[in-house]
Amino acid sequence: MTNISDNPGETWATMVSRHGQKRAIQLNQRNMANHTPIPLIGSIIYEDDDLQAQLMTNRAMAIIQQSLSTDSVLFSFQKGLFSDRFDAYKEIQRQISSDVEFRPLSLYDDRADGSLLIEAKFSDMDHASQAIQEGVCIQGVVYRALSTMKKAKLGELMHVQFTLLRMVDQTTLIHDLMESLSYYGRVLQVKQYRRQGFFEGQMSMIIDTSVGYQVGQGKWQEAKPLSRMLYLSKFDCFVPATYKGAPPICHFCHQSGHIRSGCPQLTKRRCFGCDRPGHIVRFCPDTKQSVVLDLEEVGEPAATPDVTDHNNVEEIPSGSESEEEVLEENPLEEVLDSGEEMVCESNDEEDEVQLACAAPQGSLHSKFAPDSVSLSMKVDPPAQKLDSPKEKSSLPSTAKAKEMSFEQKKRELDERNARLLRKNREFLREVARFNN
Repeated sequence: MTNISDNPGETWATMVSRHGQKRAIQLNQRNMANHTPIPLIGSIIYEDDDLQAQLMTNRAMAIIQQSLSTDSVLFSFQKGLFSDRFDAYKEIQRQISSDVEFRPLSLYDDRADGSLLIEAKFSDMDHASQAIQEGVCIQGVVYRALSTMKKAKLGELMHVQFTLLRMVDQTTLIHDLMESLSYYGRVLQVKQYRRQGFFEGQMSMIIDTSVGYQVGQGKWQEAKPLSRMLYLSKFDCFVPATYKGAPPICHFCHQSGHIRSGCPQLTKRRCFGCDRPGHIVRFCPDTKQSVVLDLEEVGEPAATPDVTDHNNVEEIPSGSESEEEVLEENPLEEVLDSGEEMVCESNDEEDEVQLACAAPQGSLHSKFAPDSVSLSMKVDPPAQKLDSPKEKSSLPSTAKAKEMSFEQKKRELDERNARLLRKNREFLREVARFNN
């Protein structure tokens, strides 16, 4: 396999564009179905000092769906600390400055947990710095304000999870990750997950995508957009990533950016069932197709060759039947004729046969069906079973009449065939006796 970095003259953008159509790798849930669920335990191995302020600012902007006031700060107090929000206002005015304006942002939060989030703006910037550095003391606990200056815009703080399939050196892991992900923005947190103490490559990052990158001593460039397959230059590999707002992955071609119904490769396929493009027979929209089989006309049977010539037959004694009389009711022809009558009579109505490929299909009939559906079966109730004569009596009257008529005709046909076979054996004995 050719390494991605075999050509040292290529730039990072060239390598990514050349491998942009790489298939997205996903964990096969069926392989994990029989495994005992063991929780992942995460540990933070790197965190930026500005992370908490970034998260709080992003949460405040998500509540009001717009940017915050310029030079404002954020106070966050736990649930039950104040009986009323006005008590918090009074404590801030008493310990820092009375020349301040407040906005209770937590009142507009649909997912409020009871905590109090307040945006405050001081007229004097020194008081704002004091709130950030010293904060306010409530019941022996210091609550410092968080600055909202130069923070990421709404939607630019991304939580990215991926699985690093390449073996890594733990001593240089953080440095290599920071440099590899710098093309996508500024890394604020790196978390490593372990299962029963073993690291299997699961990691999560918090990235500020508003921060660009710099190549060498050149000018700063905008951050590259995130994708479902991120290229890590230091590890020289692609990693499957998930994040909020990530493009979907097609279950047919395993490319990101579209779903199965809009797959360009699927539009080239043609269904073997309905002969229409855009899907395969497993997911054919025609849930039920039936064909009517017309009975072919049975051809006339070939004439049975004569056992003896005509002259010899005329010399048969008068007490026996002549050859012409016997051939008038040839047993073989009668068997065929009677069989034709039986087939035609028992098939007066056209039979409907359902194609195997035209059975009702859907996601529940595919390999993606859950175990509760794919491993279950339908058992007929006792009323529909035909194991005993008592249960047969529950059939409709028309079905019972047809069944009785068919059995009677079958018995008559068996008796007729037996008579014809007896006549045929007698005729052969007479011919043999005449030849002797």
